[in-house]
Amino acid sequence: MNYIREINAFYDWLETNSISDSAIALWHALMHINNKAGWITEFAVALSTLQMKTGLKKDAVLRARNSLQIAGRIKFKSRSGQQSAIYTITPFEGINNNCVVLNDTNCDTNRNTNREQTTTQTTTQTASINKLNSKQNETKKNKYTPEFEEWYSSWPRPDAKADSFKNFEKRRKEHGLVFILQCSSNFINYYNTLPPGTLAYQSNNFFGQKSYYLDYENARKGGSQHANPANLQRKNGSVPYPESERENPDHWGKSDEWVGPPIDDGTIDF
Repeated sequence: MNYIREINAFYDWLETNSISDSAIALWHALMHINNKAGWITEFAVALSTLQMKTGLKKDAVLRARNSLQIAGRIKFKSRSGQQSAIYTITPFEGINNNCVVLNDTNCDTNRNTNREQTTTQTTTQTASINKLNSKQNETKKNKYTPEFEEWYSSWPRPDAKADSFKNFEKRRKEHGLVFILQCSSNFINYYNTLPPGTLAYQSNNFFGQKSYYLDYENARKGGSQHANPANLQRKNGSVPYPESERENPDHWGKSDEWVGPPIDDGTIDF
């Protein structure tokens, strides 16, 4: 019996057959026990052992094994006195060995053969896992995409690279790469018309929660009048922001917009 193929087949089977979580846990426990025994046809297991391996109480184990038998996944025979029940797992693939007694010579041979098979499978799985981990580590080293790296390196105020990347990828999924790069280009072109020393959006804020990038879906006209801090006022009042805030685009957003003359007549409405 191939352990991995049986598990995969079991979960394929579960897609069209419903059994309880307890029954699933018991099936795995019985598979584990039979694997250690060398995949024999019949094997005896104490109820206390099944309780320990599944974490279920006695009554739950009894209900679960009845459920598995009704579903056709196992067969079991109760025995009198203190003897443990005898179980047979119904495989999804054919069983090569039909040993009934645990100390049978053929059983020992089959047990050794199956253990060698299990060892080979484990070695192959370990190599696959190591290869996957290697790829994951390589991905972590190069976690930023080339498109983002180019965008970030050209941004006038790069900051908080990890957050910038997260927001960049979020907006990329929402709108597509072409759209967000066009918004970025429109902002940078507009920003280059402003007086030297005017602060740009931080890279992590441009595609952030306030969605500043949406204000630059279309190209803007420039002009020195646009960046005159004395003309920038709050939407909810006529008192200008303090000088330090009026010159900081990080304070300009949809929840607290600046108002002034329209674009060609002197507005910055970031």
